[in-house]
Parts: sequence; C-alpha cells; structure tokens
Amino acid sequence: MSSQEHLFSRRKFIILGRGVLVLVGLSTVFPIGKYLAFGDKRTEVERFSKDEIKLTNKWQRVADTRFWLRQGEERPEAIWATCTHLGCEVRFDPGKDLWVCPCHGSKYSFEGKPISGPAKFPLPMAKVEEQKGYFLLKPPV
Repeated sequence: MSSQEHLFSRRKFIILGRGVLVLVGLSTVFPIGKYLAFGDKRTEVERFSKDEIKLTNKWQRVADTRFWLRQGEERPEAIWATCTHLGCEVRFDPGKDLWVCPCHGSKYSFEGKPISGPAKFPLPMAKVEEQKGYFLLKPPV
C-alpha cells in the first residue's frame, strides 16, 4: 500500500474534525438558549396553608421544592437549598444538623453557613410572608 492510498488524507481528516467541532458547538446552543430564556425557575413562589406543616425549630422540606422551612426565634425562616458553589440541590442531614451538597461535598452549618468544601458563601435565605392562613415563600433574588 503506497502513501497515496490512505483512507483519509490529512486535509480530509482536518475537515472532518472541524465538522465535528461545529456540530458539538451547535449542540450547546439549544440548552444555553433554553436556560437564558427560562432561567432556573427561581421565580417560582410556593404558597401553602399553615395547616399543612407544623413548624418546629428543625428544618422541614416544603413539598417537592428547594424550600425548607422552620420556626425561627421570632418568625418562620426559609432557606433556598441550593449550593452556592455550582447550584446543586443540598440536603439537610438531621442526624448531624448539617446541610450537605452531594455534588462536591460542601457542608453547611444548621444556619446555612459554609463549613467545608468548595462553597464560600452561605445558603441563601428565602423570603417568608404570612397571609391570611397561608405562607408565601419566594426564592432569593
């Protein structure tokens, strides 16, 4: 087999490689556009009856949301359970009274302050409004 009979010439290989890179680049346009157009659902407001949850001083998850609620010293408090490192949903570990991020191992105190891991900022607090027998929870801005 002579050098002229290769399956791909260098030129064809470079053209093919450039085409693959263009396809990979174009495949990111839709997800990025979708995120920019619709955001990360931070505009969601959760409304529920005060009878649905009995507030204690321990964190309780509100339905299937990232809101966690507890009775603070003076009023109800809510935390938006989103890691400040890369935005993963954190979980509360009641046995250790810690918030734990499953993605990169960040740990937060009971109040949401970072203890270890790559996260440098505390968990964001959500706004809680009490209205005529209901709680209205709004994610942080």
